[in-house]
Amino acid sequence: MTSGATMDGDPGPSAPGLDAANLLIRGDGVRGDTLDDTLAHAGLSLRQRADVLAAHPPLAAVYDLAQEVQPRINYLRFLHDNDRLGGESVASCIARQPQ
Repeated sequence: MTSGATMDGDPGPSAPGLDAANLLIRGDGVRGDTLDDTLAHAGLSLRQRADVLAAHPPLAAVYDLAQEVQPRINYLRFLHDNDRLGGESVASCIARQPQ
């Protein structure tokens, strides 16, 4: 079995949390009273927002904004802030994989 480290210097699952002291956590979360506002605050352009909703209609109809959508975006922001998205931006990650 390999260590499964996700990046150089990451201890991987064999020693989870060893790099926690160096992880950044933003003080504020993504904001928005509507799905469109939330996606805009996450950095998506008007065109990206339209594409996301067209590709994944349940995002607006099924998912709870405050309990599901915003926490997932905040987690993506956390991953981005800690160089865990492989250089991809939060907006492009959402646009590529809106579910």
